[in-house]
Amino acid sequence: MNKTIGSYTIDTQKIDDLINQKKIKKVFIQLPEGLQYYSLTIKNWLEDSYDITVIIDANPNYGACDIPSENKLTQLEVDALIQIGHLPIPSMHTEKRSIPTLFLNAQSTLPLLPIVEQSLSALKGKRIGIITTAQHLHHVDEIANFLQKKGFKPVTGKGSNRLFSPGQVLGCNFSSALSIAEEIDTFLFIGSGFFHPLGLLLATSKPVVIADPYTHQILDDKTIQEKKQQVLRQRYGAITFAKQAKTIAVLIGLKPGQMRSGYALKLQQKIVNAGKACIMLAAETISPSYVDRFPFVDVFVSTACPRIAIDDYTAYKKPILTPIELDVALNEKEWDDYAFDEIFE
Repeated sequence: MNKTIGSYTIDTQKIDDLINQKKIKKVFIQLPEGLQYYSLTIKNWLEDSYDITVIIDANPNYGACDIPSENKLTQLEVDALIQIGHLPIPSMHTEKRSIPTLFLNAQSTLPLLPIVEQSLSALKGKRIGIITTAQHLHHVDEIANFLQKKGFKPVTGKGSNRLFSPGQVLGCNFSSALSIAEEIDTFLFIGSGFFHPLGLLLATSKPVVIADPYTHQILDDKTIQEKKQQVLRQRYGAITFAKQAKTIAVLIGLKPGQMRSGYALKLQQKIVNAGKACIMLAAETISPSYVDRFPFVDVFVSTACPRIAIDDYTAYKKPILTPIELDVALNEKEWDDYAFDEIFE
């Protein structure tokens, strides 16, 4: 049984099983920004269907890594956490949490073959790596069959234990692409936005074509290469500034799937060894208003979500680096070694 919300469908079987088996009475619901518009619809559907009380998380949700601690859920006196719109991260082992945690993918109902057909003339070579996000993974086989009929050789890669499905990419993990990079000529990314394609380009150095089913646009490799150069100029400026910094703060994300506290300690030691002052700062949500509270800090280094430093670059008054960019600033790596920060497990 499926429930349709906007242009997405949600498989309700897992909800049925959870609530019937665990006798759930109060649920905390997390939604990505694209589904928060439907918050009231989702609340009414769940409360009417299951006779439960629903609390909606007002914060935007960025993925399966972005879940509240069990202490917070206990304070809310909820019996379960349900995150709608993302697939689980296997390496997080959320099944071991004392409060049941359920991930329900929101599968897009948009037809993909028309936009894939439009992309064919932009593809270089015949060996095509198919990469997409959780919302479109159920179409991967269909896309592969279509490409094959058009004379291409489609390839789908299997990534690390942070990825739920072959062909999947996260903003912090491109391992499914890396696993097939030597076998393909071009990556075909099904989805929207530049961040994932930029990551593919930097991680693999292979051409990338975007087929966006939301805008009905095809963005060829030349366009993405231009965007890459724009981003790299920004990153080079941030690194150059960091070379002169006297005080550097290492940011630790408190969200369970983004917490790299051990990594943060290693970065702190590197900074101190380089003769700079260092402070470690922990926060659940890292935002421009957060970093403004520490005017004595010259540069920040984020060990939380890798997208913070890249996507939100213009929102911050001071540079935020990724750990790899810190290595370049401290002369531990060369600029030619530049790569996106990834969380592999």
